[in-house]
Order: sequence, then structure tokens, then C-alpha cells
Amino acid sequence: MGIGFAIGLVLGLTVHALGGSVEGLQGGAKWVMDYVTPPASGLFLNLIFMLIVPLIFSALIMGVSEMGDIRALGRIGWTPLAYTVLLPGIAVGIGLVLVNVLKPGGVLGVVEHRAKADVADDDDTGYVGQQQ
Repeated sequence: MGIGFAIGLVLGLTVHALGGSVEGLQGGAKWVMDYVTPPASGLFLNLIFMLIVPLIFSALIMGVSEMGDIRALGRIGWTPLAYTVLLPGIAVGIGLVLVNVLKPGGVLGVVEHRAKADVADDDDTGYVGQQQ
């Protein structure tokens, strides 16, 4: 694993040093970044999420079913079962409350609108909000 990481690191730094920044992309590379990467990454993430949830659910079911008679285990058997059922439920509840209270990403429309207003018509710098 260390060799692959090192090769990827060196290759990435080399490509970046040779002008591989996102702003400098031209032609085919820009087309790939605009039209191929977003659908491919979305598909990959959806497939991962589609795999993770059933995998965790089946692992929980198998763990509980292989315990055998939980009454024979007593306190040692009920404690892990309680943690397995209660803690994810509490985490989901906290997550739902925080998302509904904080509304992350809700101000992005305001930021984009302000950024468009800050750019001068004759500004060729490429930087948002920087006027000369």
C-alpha cells in the first residue's frame, strides 16, 4: 500500500507541476472534467451507499441471530445488543436535528449571487471578487 501511495503522490505532484491545474485545463481534459467526472463520481457514490446500508443491516442481523439464547448470556448479552440498536438510532436522531436546525448549504445561493455581483464586466483576472 505504501508503494502505490508514493507512486500516486509523485505522479500527482508531477502532473500538477507541469501545468495540470484545473484552471489551466484545455480541450479534452476540460471536457472530461465537465462531462465525465461528475456523472461517474455520482454513480460511484450511489453504488457505495447502495452497498453499505444492506451490508451493515445484514451484519447486525447476523450478529444478533448468532448470539443464540440471549437470556442465557444475561447482562453480557444485552449490553452489546443495546449499544448496537440504540447508539445508531441516537446518532441518526442527532444528525436529523442538526441538519434541520443548521441547514448546511442553505446560504450557497446567496454566496453565488454575491460572487456574480462582485465580478467586473471587463475583469480578465479570473478571480472572483478581485477588481483592479
